Amino acid sequence: MNIKEERKQKLLEEKKELEEEIQKHKQPIDFGSDVDDFDEETNESEEAVNQLALLEMFKERLRGVEKALEEIKNEN
Repeated sequence: MNIKEERKQKLLEEKKELEEEIQKHKQPIDFGSDVDDFDEETNESEEAVNQLALLEMFKERLRGVEKALEEIKNEN
């Protein structure tokens, strides 16, 4: 396998992993309905923001991988 094919294979593997992570993080977080504890609500809000940030990071990485795969395709 030449270097170009190895790079393509690694990118395809990374793409698959990123797509799986995106699907996993798309699921809404169920925090329940208890709203009596302000600290708990704050922690839950922070967790939701962190999850959204992770999701956005995975999407950005996926766009980069897809761009790299497109560049490899266009080299042919």
